[in-house]
Amino acid sequence: MIALRALVYFFEEALTSLWRSRLINALSVGTMAVSLFVLGAFLTVASNLNEVVARWTRKVQVTFYLEDKVEDRIRGMLADNGIEHLEIDAVYDWYSPRDRVANDAVIDEIYGWAAELGARQVKATTSFTGEQFPHDALVERWARLCDTAAKAGTRVLLEPMPPATLKTPEEVLAVLRDAGSTVGGLLIDIWHVDRAGVDYESLRTIPAEWIGGVELGDAATDLVNGDLIDDGLNHRQLPGRGELDVVGFTRAILATGYAGPFGSEIFSIENRARTLAQAVSDNYAAAVDVLNEALNG
Repeated sequence: MIALRALVYFFEEALTSLWRSRLINALSVGTMAVSLFVLGAFLTVASNLNEVVARWTRKVQVTFYLEDKVEDRIRGMLADNGIEHLEIDAVYDWYSPRDRVANDAVIDEIYGWAAELGARQVKATTSFTGEQFPHDALVERWARLCDTAAKAGTRVLLEPMPPATLKTPEEVLAVLRDAGSTVGGLLIDIWHVDRAGVDYESLRTIPAEWIGGVELGDAATDLVNGDLIDDGLNHRQLPGRGELDVVGFTRAILATGYAGPFGSEIFSIENRARTLAQAVSDNYAAAVDVLNEALNG
């Protein structure tokens, strides 16, 4: 009974205290309620933030508009810098039956630029997803692309790449030969050849008339970070500065009788950090060193 009377006493005292301080208690309860509401709203937004961002990503669209004609200032920049060998990079989606009207319009525009600028060649490649297409369909569409290039007064060069539909020079040559147009040619890049596992010595058997261009570079023997795409976009090296046999590659190309221009294609964090003038100087010097050793070493 004593315990019960004590409990009743404490309960009555608590009610009395609450009533005496009812204004302060009401403010405290209100403050706590508002605080909980704000906290709940924050947690709700935070828990759904990923979904909100995903929706924005799906709905945001960026559109680039290209002029119908090449601006005079571009012609001026090329002339002022003594650029004689001009290549346009690149034609995509020439091979797929999907969206042909839209894709053909883009291709025609690219070749319009090539004609205006007097480009030596236009580079093309196949699907970076590795999507496969029937050989006969590739041949037919490549022949059409060659006709477009011929009308523009230029060539179109098909570049094999490890992640693409056509991965090796031999696979590209099969399409070129069956299409039968000498307007089309093969572009050989040492990085792509090496990463596709092609023996440099096998390049000696390629007919020189099919080779339209050669790109030098270098790399580590193994993929940086084990990632093909990251390696290709961020970690290529100047010719002769890595671990590939760039001189052996160059000698194999020269053994075919090829006498066209060599370029230096270096996608790398290091190269992008150079100023334009320094990049031109360093890339040119490295490529010339390799060519001199291949010819005279």
